Amino acid sequence: MLQRVVFLDRDGVINLDVPVGGTLDDPSFRIGPIVWQVIKNIIVKAVTAPFALLGSLFEGAEEAQFVDFAPGEATLDAATAERLGALAKSLVEKPELKLDVPIGALPEVDRPALAERAYRTAVDGAVAARFGKDTRKDAPAYASLEPRQQIEVLTALVKQQTGAAPQVPEAPEPPQGTSRAEAKAMRESAAVEFLEKTAREGVVVADTEFERLATERASAVERALLADGALDPTRVFKVRDGKVTSHENRVRFELGLK
Repeated sequence: MLQRVVFLDRDGVINLDVPVGGTLDDPSFRIGPIVWQVIKNIIVKAVTAPFALLGSLFEGAEEAQFVDFAPGEATLDAATAERLGALAKSLVEKPELKLDVPIGALPEVDRPALAERAYRTAVDGAVAARFGKDTRKDAPAYASLEPRQQIEVLTALVKQQTGAAPQVPEAPEPPQGTSRAEAKAMRESAAVEFLEKTAREGVVVADTEFERLATERASAVERALLADGALDPTRVFKVRDGKVTSHENRVRFELGLK
């Protein structure tokens, strides 16, 4: 039975450990085809899984080719940044290799997150305007407002979005025995819910937002790779035709070796 162990060292030397069974005196015994088959397998692996061949240089090389981003975000978590740093150090040992970093965003994954962020920003701006504050940070938090104030803020926001004041539907009749205060709270709650939904629907995510996000993500990966200054920046390329996919409701970049 044929077994093999393959190592690719920093000098590009491949050492093969190929235990075989047989008798050297047997005319039918030939080691040449076995060696060539192993070499062929290595070449195939180099083409189909190039990061696997970096495994002898640092642990986790195969995982380092994948970089996942939260929807709408361009920041790297600490573990990913650490893997990219290790990848960069391993590439220093292989000056003939270059790395492609995708530029990308996925509207089907990123749009809801970008829309929610835009909505929150618009609400904060409307709150600041309602209370006469020059900056959002000086204004009270939307969640801290009384329902009546929230209704005022949201009404102004929807009017700004559509050019017309929203028509809030009448709330359902409260159950018998409901106090006047409780009935008022229910009406206000229904109005807030309607206005929040209407304001969210009025948010438009421009194509330029996806372009900005795609570029920021690629730049974040590039910064992590070049953080310690060991890797030559001319060996890292940001490319628009890189592989960007959805993975467990996150946006996955697949780095490419060449």
